[in-house]
Amino acid sequence: MRWPSSLRERLALAALLVTAISLAALAFGFNVVLSRQLRSGADDLLHTRAAVSAGNIDINPDGSLTLGGPPEERPISSATWIYEGRTAIERSSGDRDQQRTADALAGSGERTAQTREPEAVRFYALPLLLGDRQVGTVISSIGLDPYTRVEKVALFSSVAAALLGWRAEAFETAATQAGMVVAAYRSLA
Repeated sequence: MRWPSSLRERLALAALLVTAISLAALAFGFNVVLSRQLRSGADDLLHTRAAVSAGNIDINPDGSLTLGGPPEERPISSATWIYEGRTAIERSSGDRDQQRTADALAGSGERTAQTREPEAVRFYALPLLLGDRQVGTVISSIGLDPYTRVEKVALFSSVAAALLGWRAEAFETAATQAGMVVAAYRSLA
């Protein structure tokens, strides 16, 4: 490949490069914003689940907890753990890593945690307080697989769109140059 020799060719190449860089920056920015929005949505869902579950728990004067109603009537999500102190009084049906993560969050204040792939799960610990003393913890969790899939599809789509846009710009530049050659040839004839 030869380096463009004319000013027109160099300008066309510069325009092509600026367009490619702009498309890449737009794709990157879009994916960063989408990732943050998905994380925020997952965190909002975790907070809501924990708050709904906490609303169904009575804290007794001695600091013990009473779960309201029979288990089948409680609005407690299946992805929720409830701890009195550091002792689980209701557990989700998560795997061993999830149980360990929930156990580690119990009694540790308001926090989040996350397990790693292949089945990433995000956790939120909501402290149950009697005065200023933490007497229990509600821990909610959410699987991140759907969020991860959306991020991957969006990344693939934005890269594809950027490449297609770049290819379209390259085609337009080539067509413009071909048109100039034809115009120059006609002016000679």
